[in-house]
This record gives sequence, structure tokens and C-alpha cells, in this order.
Amino acid sequence: MIDLKKFQDTNPNELYSKILPELASENFFGILNDSLSFLEFHKKLISLSVSEHGVGISVSIMAQVNIAGTVLKLLSEKYEFAKSLLNDLILGKKSISLGISEPLWKGKISNIKSEIDENLILNAEKTFFTNGGNSSEFILVVKKNSILKLVILSRKEISEFVENFNLDFAIEATHARIKLVNFKLIENQIYDLNYREYSENLRLSEILSLNAIFVGYTRNLISKLKEEFKEFEEVKLYKILFFLNLFEERILDINEKRDLNKNLELSEFYPFGLEFFMEETYLMLEKIFPKELIQKFDTEKKLFLLRDLYTEILIKKKAKKEIYSLLE
Repeated sequence: MIDLKKFQDTNPNELYSKILPELASENFFGILNDSLSFLEFHKKLISLSVSEHGVGISVSIMAQVNIAGTVLKLLSEKYEFAKSLLNDLILGKKSISLGISEPLWKGKISNIKSEIDENLILNAEKTFFTNGGNSSEFILVVKKNSILKLVILSRKEISEFVENFNLDFAIEATHARIKLVNFKLIENQIYDLNYREYSENLRLSEILSLNAIFVGYTRNLISKLKEEFKEFEEVKLYKILFFLNLFEERILDINEKRDLNKNLELSEFYPFGLEFFMEETYLMLEKIFPKELIQKFDTEKKLFLLRDLYTEILIKKKAKKEIYSLLE
């Protein structure tokens, strides 16, 4: 596993770009060329997330593999340029981000306003590209004649319209927003893909990886608390670790099922358990360690509390499905 300690003096915002070749050499992006299983990928994420800086780096990898990389893999079946970008991503030569979120979209693809007109003029505003601060290319989900399309643009082409920003957690995972007004496209920058068909599984794949990252992060948090506070009861701590191991087994079991069935719908298993396991874990931690000490070391909690509008829609959709099944 990559040793992040040797990069401790590196600016966190530049860390992902700096270690990208090493991540590639350790085959973190192997899912994208079928040289790595979903199971092994998530084991790697869990191990990496135990390290300092590991959570933010894991979030960057998560966005590369589950979203941008998977979309490029789909496009590569038809487009040579997408195949070339995918290869560069796998080899650690490039970082690529996809943006779908917009102002007032409320998590619904039908509300996307970014659009290409009949003269190939693009007006688009995308508010959240995970890993965007590191990316050399951006994939935008837009509409043309009411049909979803993808647009791929290089940072060089649109640098003056890209605004990098950071959140106050997982700071190694940089972000960007883009606003384009009357931007002239050429035909080969526009790609056909029914994003709606894949959107739910793409997002759920990302959430599943976030669940795995929580396992590694919590192990690191417990390690720090143990080192700082020696008066804890070992028996109570065993209960948390047993609980955490159960959660890890669930995450890995879902991924093992994905390896056996590449067309598996992740909605069958969603919610994956983060909300429940996280709440119970923190309740147990507060019975063992001083609350102020937990708060001191718990720097990434906000990441796992993050709920975008699309996620809320998925949760409601699942609840609605379960209610209807009870009425049948």
C-alpha cells in the first residue's frame, strides 16, 4: 500500500496529483480495465482510508473510478477519444471529473438546464466537480434538443471559466465549478450516452465506496483515541470493532456480488448501512472516550453526513418501493 507519510509536507490540494502515478502503479484504477475486482478495490479503499490524508485521497479515487472513469469506459465502446482518456486515467497520467449538479436542479435530471442549441452554442453551469481542482478534462452532462448528451472539455479550453474550491473536510479531494455562457462547441466535443439509464447505479456505486471509506476512517479515529486516552475499557472497544467488522463484511459482500454479476442493480441493497452504523458507532465511542477528545480528532465526520438532493431522492424512492411491496 502506498506510504502517504512521505508526502506529509506536500500541500493537501496538490497531493492527489503528486501521487497519481503511484496510485496507478498499485492498480487503484484497475476496475476500469477489468484487472481489479470490485471486492479488491474496496479493500484497497478501506486500507488507504486508515492513513493520514487517506480519506481525501480515497474520495478522489472514488470519483475517478465510480463516476468519470465508468462513464469513459461506456463511451470508449464507441469513441476513440474517450478510450484514449480512459487509458490515460488508468495509467495515472490524467485526472478527469464529471459534473451533473446545477443550481436549482434539486437532484432531478429532468431539471438540468445546461443546454446546447442548434448552432452548437453551450450555456452551462455546473456547481460540483469532485476532484475538479486536479482535473485536466471535464465531462458535463447537458441537454441538446431535450436529449441528454455529454460534453468533454479540457481545462486549457475553459480555464478562465473554472473555479476551484475546497470543502473543510477531505481537503485532499479538490473541487471545481464551471459556468459557460455562449460557449462555441465543435461536433466532436459532444458525446451520445443515455446518462439517465446509468445515473442511479453510478451514484449508488459512489455511495457504496463512501461506506467503505468510513470503515477505514473509523479505525484510524479509534487508533488516535486509544493513543491519547489510556483509561478506556477494552471490552467496550471490542464491541465497536466487532460492529465495524460486521459493517465491513456487508460492504465487501455487496461488492463480491457485483463481481459475480456485472449488471447487478445496487438499489437492491440500498441504503447500505452507513447512517445506522455511523450513529451506533458514535454512540458507543462517546461511552468510552471523552466527547471533546472525539471532536478533536474527528476531522472528517461532515463527509459522511453529506446528503445531496439526489441521495435524498434515492432514499425516498427506496422507501416508496418498500411501501408498495407491502401493499401487494
